[in-house]
Amino acid sequence: MKLKPVLCFGEIVWDALPAGIFLGGAPLNVAYHLNCLGRPGLPVSRVGDDFLGEETLRRLHGKGVSDELIQTDDDLPTGAVVVDLDPAGDARYDIREPAAWDAIEATEKLLHAGGKAAALVYGSLALRKDVNRVALSALLEAAPVRLCDVNLRAPFDDRERVLEWAAKATHVKLNGEELDRLSPVSTGEGLEKALAALAETTGVGHFILTRGGEGAHVWKEGRFLSAPVPEVEVADTVGAGDAFTAAYLDAFLKGEEASDCLERAVELGAYVAGRNGAQPDYDKKAPAKP
Repeated sequence: MKLKPVLCFGEIVWDALPAGIFLGGAPLNVAYHLNCLGRPGLPVSRVGDDFLGEETLRRLHGKGVSDELIQTDDDLPTGAVVVDLDPAGDARYDIREPAAWDAIEATEKLLHAGGKAAALVYGSLALRKDVNRVALSALLEAAPVRLCDVNLRAPFDDRERVLEWAAKATHVKLNGEELDRLSPVSTGEGLEKALAALAETTGVGHFILTRGGEGAHVWKEGRFLSAPVPEVEVADTVGAGDAFTAAYLDAFLKGEEASDCLERAVELGAYVAGRNGAQPDYDKKAPAKP
């Protein structure tokens, strides 16, 4: 049976890392890993009519990722981010603008695809411009499963705006720092309490919390679950959270229990953290498809 696709809305960028320049952006990374897991992931974004835009489409073809919902902008350039890594492999981002991915239009083709999707993934970073907010609002109306991936990157990290759009989701994924920023209860009082308070604030019943090497957690309708992260020699953490998102969502859409979704997610996240770049090839050591 052919699986319904997942639409991944937001930024497509070229990440300039110390090890080289890699095609990335959280929504594109999620789409890539969904495809590797056997589920169609369609990036919804916009690139410039320039060399990097052409190279984006060429790379996607090579990776087997569809570009059918990627728009081309005649004026704005393809997005780029300069990434600095600290000794632990953690990343800091300089997001360049203007960028074409800030101008995704609610075309008839996009809305038609949205009506046939199994789920919609969107990140808070993609909400910094009005054009994107209009397009995303239209897509959210049709999506049965809506996962908001919180991505607080200063100066595009307005708390009230992020809370507003998180409240439109069925699932919210975030890390420990982001939970501290958004919840009215400090994580110092306990992760479960902070998540429960954020659930009450937003009305969302399903939260996914990542904490790097300290593990990951799920808060679902008052039930709190935890999973350790497999030991791995970290190459860099870029894209590991996006792989986590893809694995969790794919397992959820297949009807698996939250504990199993979490287990699959931490395994794939660790696998990607042990490799350079956000979209490494899957080899024999990659976690098996659910």
